[in-house]
Amino acid sequence: MKRIIRSAVVALLALGLCAAPAHADKNSDFCKQAIKMDKLGNVLDSVDPTKDAEKATSAMGTIVKELKALQDKAPTKIKGDLKDVRSAMDDFKKALAVFKSIDPKKPDAKKAADAAKKMQPVLDKINKLQPSMDRITKFLSSECGIKP
Repeated sequence: MKRIIRSAVVALLALGLCAAPAHADKNSDFCKQAIKMDKLGNVLDSVDPTKDAEKATSAMGTIVKELKALQDKAPTKIKGDLKDVRSAMDDFKKALAVFKSIDPKKPDAKKAADAAKKMQPVLDKINKLQPSMDRITKFLSSECGIKP
């Protein structure tokens, strides 16, 4: 189950949303927010939703909130892409609720399988974001100097 969650988080990070700044133009509000998002990249690294669903949901909530702020400041060119990404991450945050029924001290294969089944549509949605993430990454690189 941890592998499924890790896959979604890796998809978010690997697709380029949280990129490391390299000579970023820190003058625009959008670029400042993008740099702030980079710092959130590690928020989920220490969270295992199979052991602490509440903490994972809270961490994902922070990411969704910051994505909304980024979307609000985004130029028209990528605003729609950011909306799609934020929507998928919000769905992911909501889907994390399936882990609340799993007691990490008493593993239950059926509950874990059910949770994985419920997470799959969200993971599929995230995986379909590649074109949006490519456009966001390209924009962050060319306009803000942020490299993936």
